[in-house]
Amino acid sequence: MISYKKLISAFLFISVTTFGMKAAQAQSVQVEEIPGPGSTDKVMLLKGAAFSADDFWVTKFEQPNLTLAEFDITYRNVLSFSTSPEGLHLAVLYEKEEGVFSVDIINRDGEVAFRKSALDNIEFGDQSLKLYLLNNGRFIIRDNIAGFRGFDPSGRFSFEVFNASASEEGEAVSELAAAGNGDRMYVYNPRIIREGRNESRIQLLYDNDLQGVAWYSQEETIQTAATTSDGKFLYIASENSSGNVTVRKFNDEGEKVAELSAENENVSVKFQPEDDVVIFYADRTAQVYRVDSGERLANAFLRGNVNIVVAHYDEADNVVVTLTGSRNRQTRAIQPSGIHIVDLTARALISTDSVPSQLNYFEYQDPTFVRTGANQYMLCGTKNPLNISINR
Repeated sequence: MISYKKLISAFLFISVTTFGMKAAQAQSVQVEEIPGPGSTDKVMLLKGAAFSADDFWVTKFEQPNLTLAEFDITYRNVLSFSTSPEGLHLAVLYEKEEGVFSVDIINRDGEVAFRKSALDNIEFGDQSLKLYLLNNGRFIIRDNIAGFRGFDPSGRFSFEVFNASASEEGEAVSELAAAGNGDRMYVYNPRIIREGRNESRIQLLYDNDLQGVAWYSQEETIQTAATTSDGKFLYIASENSSGNVTVRKFNDEGEKVAELSAENENVSVKFQPEDDVVIFYADRTAQVYRVDSGERLANAFLRGNVNIVVAHYDEADNVVVTLTGSRNRQTRAIQPSGIHIVDLTARALISTDSVPSQLNYFEYQDPTFVRTGANQYMLCGTKNPLNISINR
């Protein structure tokens, strides 16, 4: 079995030039493309929300087949897969044999810790199918655009809910935001078309049933939603027809405890719920805020004609890490132009354009940066992940 942990520490570094907001001659950023088991293989690193450097999954996904490269295990006819939030397990929904669908949950030793066979109401090729794995072995299957079925850790069916809006004009596929163990879960309609308006809503899923609307708007769509790992807080980012983006935070009693709006229009949003942080980013700018207080923690402005497609804030290193380029959400491809790190302590910008020509990703995990050590980051969720080291 190949030791990818050792490979990662032995990569050839790429030398880069530093460009700073002030002179920063000793600063640089080094980028490595993480290799697969073969010379031409591309791998994808998957992580949980509570990622640690030892708990990522090295995978190859050539649709419809998924290979766990660390263990040389291949699943064929895969419909969906998911890591648990703490990253210690990975679940795969696949067609075991013609017309027979199963879910396997694999542990970090490459062993099948649990298998649920003979799942019904599954259709191979259904684009709305999605698997969600929780920390305690519970899993949820979205089996149509608004339907969710839940299973307990022993694989017993526990609930089925339908989040359909009943709008005759249509709606987007429903999404799920869940605490680590599923103690509190929310299902939401990102966009409902009704009488020509764009509406949205989010409902609490608790005690195996929908418990009512947690938030509803007749004039905003939901860009994204997230919960803290303990489920005590819910974050919602919504956008109106003018491109104004608003973030709202609710406690577990359903009370709104904070609200703030992005300064610029048409921004993308990334939540870091455990830090009570939101990042608004678009074009050359990434702004970081503490949601509770509304305090702006960073205002990162990049030089040149660049566009931020992935952003991350790290309080320990006091940096904003960004990937720039162009992103096609339909083909799930990123044409990167560079990695840019804003050093908030030194007030310096550290950049490199030494990046792969294309990064591909899948719907199962949005590309994101994760911290693996002091001044060390990985871009996970792309088919050719990157290891990033900041020298300062």
